[in-house]
Amino acid sequence: MYNGRDYLAEAIDSILGQTFTDFEFLMLDDGSSDGSDEVLDEYERRDPRVRILRRPGGGNRGLTASLNELLAEARGRLTARMDGDDICLPNRLERQVGELDADEECTCLGSGVILIDSTGRETGIDEIPLLHERISKQLMQGRGGVLRHPTMLARTQGLRDVGGYDERYRTAQDLDLYLRQ
Repeated sequence: MYNGRDYLAEAIDSILGQTFTDFEFLMLDDGSSDGSDEVLDEYERRDPRVRILRRPGGGNRGLTASLNELLAEARGRLTARMDGDDICLPNRLERQVGELDADEECTCLGSGVILIDSTGRETGIDEIPLLHERISKQLMQGRGGVLRHPTMLARTQGLRDVGGYDERYRTAQDLDLYLRQ
C-alpha cells in the first residue's frame, strides 16, 4: 500500500475479522509519507499474523514490484490479494479457500465486488463470470477486469512457477499474470 492511511484500518480489520483465521497477513508499505506506517506498526504489535515489510531507505517502487516482493516473502500455500483501500466481506477467505481446495485443477479464482464510495456507501455491484470457459475467453480478449485483481486467491507455487508479476507492466500486470497461469 502507498499513502492509504484514511482507509487502511478498515481494510486491515476486514482481513483480521475473517471467519477463516489460519493465515499470515503480509503488508508492504511502498514508501508512504502520510503516517500509514504508524497504523501498520500498531497492527503488527497487536496481531501475530501480521508481518509488515518495508524497504531499506524507503522509496516508492510501485505496485508490480511490491507484489513480487510480497510473493517472495509469502509462506502460505495460497496467496490472497487486496489493496489498502478495499474491504473484504467476513467470509471471503473461507469461501475462496474452500473453492480452491475443492478443485485441484483450479489455480486462481476471484469474485465480484460491491462498489462503494469514500464514505462506504454502496454505489453498485460488479459481478464476474463464474464459468472457467467464459473467464478464459474474456481474458484472451484482453479483459483483465473479468477476474478482479484485489479479489484474487491463487496457489502460491503456481504464481512463482510462472515467474510472478512481470515488472515491465505498471498496469495490466494482473492480466499478464492470468494469461501465463
